[in-house]
Amino acid sequence: MANRMQDDDIAAALLEENVSEDDENYPSDSDHNSDHISEASESDSDTDMEDPEPVEETPPTLPFYTGKDGKTKWYKTPPRTNVRTSILTKKICLRLENSEPNPSTKETNREELKAVFGLLMLAGLYRSNRQSIIDLWANDGTGIEIFRNTMTRQRFTFLVNNLRFDDASTRTERAAIDRLTPIRDVFEVFVRNCQSAYTPFEYLTIDEELVAFRGRCSFRQYIPSKPAKYGLKLYALVDAKTFYTMNLEIYCGKQPDSSPYAVSNKPFNVVDRLVRCVSGSGRNITMDNFFMSFETVENLLQNHKLTAVGTLRSNKACLPTLFKARREEKSSMFGFQKDITIVSYIPKPRKCVHMMSSLHHDDEIDPESGTQRKPSIITFYDSTKSGVDVVDKLSRTYDVSRNSKR
Repeated sequence: MANRMQDDDIAAALLEENVSEDDENYPSDSDHNSDHISEASESDSDTDMEDPEPVEETPPTLPFYTGKDGKTKWYKTPPRTNVRTSILTKKICLRLENSEPNPSTKETNREELKAVFGLLMLAGLYRSNRQSIIDLWANDGTGIEIFRNTMTRQRFTFLVNNLRFDDASTRTERAAIDRLTPIRDVFEVFVRNCQSAYTPFEYLTIDEELVAFRGRCSFRQYIPSKPAKYGLKLYALVDAKTFYTMNLEIYCGKQPDSSPYAVSNKPFNVVDRLVRCVSGSGRNITMDNFFMSFETVENLLQNHKLTAVGTLRSNKACLPTLFKARREEKSSMFGFQKDITIVSYIPKPRKCVHMMSSLHHDDEIDPESGTQRKPSIITFYDSTKSGVDVVDKLSRTYDVSRNSKR
């Protein structure tokens, strides 16, 4: 019986194939189809299978088939014939149209692209990002063997020259509402992957960093205190223990008012956006006096269930006037609320450090600070404040960028 059922399935498939080959000759009545059904039913008349229910055929003039419920439609031709192609594939196809066939100038795939990114990262690991590609692929003993074993130098050069992260054909119209449009998509994907791939420890740091860049950019920054001095300013949320980057936001100035990316660049709002990926987790955020304020600490406690520790500028209205007065060197003055503590510390004459913390709730002096008699709030801040600075240093040490004609 199983063999007969299988034969029936094959016969039905062949029947459907023959019918679909010539839709124009498909009869409008059901006589032709009923003849086939009767022939098939005769071949398995000795079985207990029930006769199939009559199916209302879709008129051949309609571009779709109708389901048994009379509502579900299945179109005869696919609604979209295009497949998802990457910007890199488009660029390569354009290059292939204007160049002669060459083994090094063919289309690529996901595995090969991963190999390219891996080689770029290895170049940064070996601190060879600025070294000539010819030297990296040298086979006289001075090159790096894994580069030659992965792909040819010509193929690597071709792929790197064609790497694109944005569709230039639609960039102009998108740039009218987004100043970050050339890198927006890939940047957001990178940040999401950073957050999904790692669970941070309990202490995080928020600070700004400057990515070296001297090209043409309307929001390029000049910060003389940074090693690079010129570049793109980023706000970063970093694990203070492992220096893993959890969240990033590029400062691109004021966006157009009609832009969906028009957000406030005030420190309070920047912190509020950066901590959303760890909101409600009970972690602590360490910040410097650019981000720190009484309102920010309250917002982190009430809306995100996060504590905060950071330095305060002396002009903050929440600081008592007495905290700014001259006092004995190495002395401390504390102020307490239910959930927030402030401290004023004199490390040396004519210098006063103000701190705020929602993590500490006492006037403890760190015994390990010795004669400095530093409050525990300050020693904790010193141990967790350098997360972003370390990331900035590591990024410059193992830089993966390469010189290009662009």
